[in-house]
Amino acid sequence: MEILSFQQKPAKTTEEALQKQYQFWSTQPVPKMDEKITSNEAIEPDKKIPEIRQEPYTLPQGFHWDTLNLDDPLVLKELYTLLNENYVEDDDCLFRFDYPAEFLKWALQPPGWLKEWHCGVRVTKSGRLVGFISAVPAHMKIYDQLIFGKNDTNFCKLNPVKGMLIVEAS
Repeated sequence: MEILSFQQKPAKTTEEALQKQYQFWSTQPVPKMDEKITSNEAIEPDKKIPEIRQEPYTLPQGFHWDTLNLDDPLVLKELYTLLNENYVEDDDCLFRFDYPAEFLKWALQPPGWLKEWHCGVRVTKSGRLVGFISAVPAHMKIYDQLIFGKNDTNFCKLNPVKGMLIVEAS
């Protein structure tokens, strides 16, 4: 695991985007800006459960993982507050997240949801919720193939630490 810092503004044109370095995206299994796609196939084959890492990644000192119980109204309100106060939907911070807590519960608990997929990051000393990663089950049809998986839905951190991004190192 490594921590990367990003402060670059988004490109306004394709030509400008081709000139920029994308430190985070260069580590991800996505096409490069100028890459031609010639086939549609899995990035890697499905993993068997024993092949999947069972231990959580280590967070920086002073933080710890917490599985959030969204059936607890206080936890749901805490998540709503975190997202409402820290998550914006555009680079200019003009469009702020403001979905009602009931909508969050509905969106994060569809048929087949797992409590373990609601992962909070808390400050160890205060217990304050400062981050959230979640996923929901996804059933996708890609051409003639039906795929069952999950859809990662969020990662949010408080404004003072937003410039740091925790990613798995390849």
